Amino acid sequence: MPAPYDLFPEEEDFISPSEYLNLTEEQKAEIKDIQIVPPALGSRGFGMFRVVRKSPSYRIKQFRKSIYGRQANI
Repeated sequence: MPAPYDLFPEEEDFISPSEYLNLTEEQKAEIKDIQIVPPALGSRGFGMFRVVRKSPSYRIKQFRKSIYGRQANI
């Protein structure tokens, strides 16, 4: 029996500065809006970027039955 899948749209993503620098031209063309999210005071690092895409991408969330009879997220 195949496992059930749930697809849900993701229009935004949080990426690191190094991930942003590694985006291809096609990926950059798909960006609708970008905001800088500064790091928390006292923390290390450079913060993140909140990227909003022009069209959503769909992520799969798979469920399976656990040994207790309830569904478990994978």
